[in-house]
Amino acid sequence: MHVSGHGGKPDIKKLYEIVKPKISIPVHGDSIQIREHINFAEHLGVKENLKIRNGEFIKLEEGGAKEIQTVPVDVLAVDRNKLISIGSDLIRNRKKIAFNCSAFMTITVDNKGNLIEPIMLSTLDVADFAEYPMMIEEIENLIKLTISQTKKSRKETDEQIKEIARIAARKIINKYTDIKPVMITHLIRK
Repeated sequence: MHVSGHGGKPDIKKLYEIVKPKISIPVHGDSIQIREHINFAEHLGVKENLKIRNGEFIKLEEGGAKEIQTVPVDVLAVDRNKLISIGSDLIRNRKKIAFNCSAFMTITVDNKGNLIEPIMLSTLDVADFAEYPMMIEEIENLIKLTISQTKKSRKETDEQIKEIARIAARKIINKYTDIKPVMITHLIRK
């Protein structure tokens, strides 16, 4: 026999008939379950029903219930013995890498932003680049072409050049592997 510990509609109806609440504030369940509980409470004659969110403080008074304060809340996870937000950049990046893999590229450019040495590309989870010798060459050629066709004002900073290289590498890697990896690009200026 399975027992969930949660009362069903007949149990909740009986509880409402015994307690006869003036106010219903459902707090357990997802949005659909909360809405259904409010509809059920209204059906049972409860006149005031509140749908609240995590962090809202409610004051119950003779005249009814009202929100008095909201405090920030977060969902936390343990990461290497520390609490971190599951909405943090660290967790978001891990999710991206889990679904899209990752690749690391180092490019060496001159003071005009032109490639002057072969790129270095490595990954643990996209592909064995030794199996794709043409891929590296195509990436280098696309980076060179894109840099040569880009206006001077759009390739003045290291970040702009890294972004040009990142987009080119991702495009060619996707062509060969059907993967669009998270790219980390390092730039050396000589």
